[in-house]
Amino acid sequence: MDQAFRTVISAVGVSIRYVWKNTQRSTRGAFIGICTVFLVVLFLSFLQNMIQSSPKIFVKLAEGQTGETDLVHTKVCFNCNYV
Repeated sequence: MDQAFRTVISAVGVSIRYVWKNTQRSTRGAFIGICTVFLVVLFLSFLQNMIQSSPKIFVKLAEGQTGETDLVHTKVCFNCNYV
């Protein structure tokens, strides 16, 4: 277990050094990558927010279509023998 942990830590260290050196060499690529991640996270959070608020939107649409009433009056005759 200890050997596996050391292997993982050394692999992570090599990866971090590689990314750091590549970023120092090409700052434009790093900037494009950061902007891409920012835009993707922004779009996904907007999409998640729209999905969470969709029931509220559908309730508002339904109320607008039925005249925003919660009670509909209808004539009901239980004992109609008086005619």
